[in-house]
Amino acid sequence: MENALEFLRELKENNNRVWFEKNRPIYEKNKADLLHLVSQILNELQNNDVAFAPILPKDCLFRINRDVRFATDKSPYKTNFACYFDKKGKKSPGPGFYLHIEPNNCFLGGGIWMPETQLLKRIRTEIDYDSQGFESIITQKDFVSYYPKLEGESLKKVPKEYQNHPNSDWFRYKNFIFMHKFDEQKITDKEFYLYVSQAFNLLNPFHNFLNKVLEN
Repeated sequence: MENALEFLRELKENNNRVWFEKNRPIYEKNKADLLHLVSQILNELQNNDVAFAPILPKDCLFRINRDVRFATDKSPYKTNFACYFDKKGKKSPGPGFYLHIEPNNCFLGGGIWMPETQLLKRIRTEIDYDSQGFESIITQKDFVSYYPKLEGESLKKVPKEYQNHPNSDWFRYKNFIFMHKFDEQKITDKEFYLYVSQAFNLLNPFHNFLNKVLEN
């Protein structure tokens, strides 16, 4: 993956179809390297959960083409490589793992992003019901070293029914995700896949909590 960042930097400066088609062989080489990385990560994930075994690397990749139909910015390509790992597929409402590679903005994480209204209410209800269980997960020492706080869009005010909760800020979030930023040079490490899979595995107790909501 050592050439990925250089390619993405140049793409950001030349975000047009003419340049992209001229440099498509470089893109395809980077894509092949990324698929190899994804395959390595999947192998590690399935060691902990065999449900990942049927997932194909190509199904984890997001397209580099942007959907510009309703966008003000008509740039045709994303300037990052992104992957999503979910044992039930990318369209599953359940929690998954996310890897984002972009110059000066590399991160990974997991959880549920923008759940539908009813699912969001159920997550909040479960957190209220099992606050101690939720807190024990997100305050565990190894977990906090990678994922110090909930991330993403949140309400300005705590919903009325949770205003007196001792951890009322939990209920402001519209997403239930954790993120871990890392130095972009890590992607050139031969054991980067281990770094990613180990960071993902730290999220398993959090994902189990969210899956309990879906199952109930």
